[in-house]
Amino acid sequence: MKKYFAFVSTLLLSALAWADEVATETAAAVDTAAAEAAPAAEGAVKQPGLFGNPLIMMLILLAAMYFLMIAPQRKQKKQREQMMAALKEGDRIMTQSGVYGTIKKIKEESIRLQIDDQTKTTIELSKNAIAMVVKEEETKPAEK
Repeated sequence: MKKYFAFVSTLLLSALAWADEVATETAAAVDTAAAEAAPAAEGAVKQPGLFGNPLIMMLILLAAMYFLMIAPQRKQKKQREQMMAALKEGDRIMTQSGVYGTIKKIKEESIRLQIDDQTKTTIELSKNAIAMVVKEEETKPAEK
C-alpha cells in the first residue's frame, strides 16, 4: 500500500511540474506576441465614428431638447400673451379652476369677472387665472 501511495504521489508531482512548465511557456508566448503587436497598435489609432465623438453627441442632445421642450413652450407663451393682449370687456372666459364668466372690468394685474347674470355676482381675479377665452356656443348647454 505504501508503494501505491508513493507511486500516485510521484505521478501527481510530475503532472503538477509538467502543468507548471506548460503554463510558463504559454505565458512567455503570450507576452512575446503582445510585445510584437503593441507597436503596430500604437501607430494605428482607431478613429471614433461620428456618433462616438462626445461633442457631437452633446450637440445632438441639446438640439433635441430645444425642439422637444423649449420651442413648444415659447410658442405657448406667445399665444398666451396674444390672448391676454386681446382681452376686452364683455369677453366670456374660463378660469383655470373651471369658472365661466364675463369680463366687466380689466385692470393692470387683475380682472373683474361677472359669474352670475341674474344676481350680477362679480369676483376679482388675477389675470394669471384666465385659462382661455370661450365662444358663446361652447358655454351654452346642449338643447334637447
